[in-house]
Amino acid sequence: MRVKDERKIEVIYQATLQLTQEVGIAGITVAKIAKQANLATGTVYIYFKNKEELINQLYLHLKKQTTQGIFKGVDLKDPLKVCFKKLWLNLLHYKVNHFKESLFVEQYYHSPYITLETKQTASNQMLPLVELLERGKKELVIKDTSNVLLMAITYGFIRQLAIGQQQGKLELTQDILEEAFQMNWDAIKA
Repeated sequence: MRVKDERKIEVIYQATLQLTQEVGIAGITVAKIAKQANLATGTVYIYFKNKEELINQLYLHLKKQTTQGIFKGVDLKDPLKVCFKKLWLNLLHYKVNHFKESLFVEQYYHSPYITLETKQTASNQMLPLVELLERGKKELVIKDTSNVLLMAITYGFIRQLAIGQQQGKLELTQDILEEAFQMNWDAIKA
């Protein structure tokens, strides 16, 4: 059996991300990915049996990177607001610095291509955040409401900040970051 070249996988992933930004997930094909990556179509098939497997593996790869980025330097035993702020800033910086990847993750998560198993794997990676929210509710620091609402407020806000930065409509200075975090915190605190 041939050893798979990790560099080629990365080239395939980057080509997929670029095409997703240009034509969306539904508009990409293995042939288009191969062309974008300057590889033979057959080479892509050595690594992935079809488009669905490729985008599924790319999603899981990116979700793992995102989760590692979000939790970098975070001690879940810290006071809740300190911990939440670190997670919040990490997520915002990740979305800004990996905008293309973030767009793919969002598109794929809401596409018909994602499997229940993949959704569950991604959800399991975020269990520490769910546990933090539950801790915050128990300590009466965070509103005792649905985690879906708490995450919608937080993720939606961070997403729009990253888009504003990407489009040049907002410069994420330290003052803006502090103000934005405080606004988000005020929205979820008890």
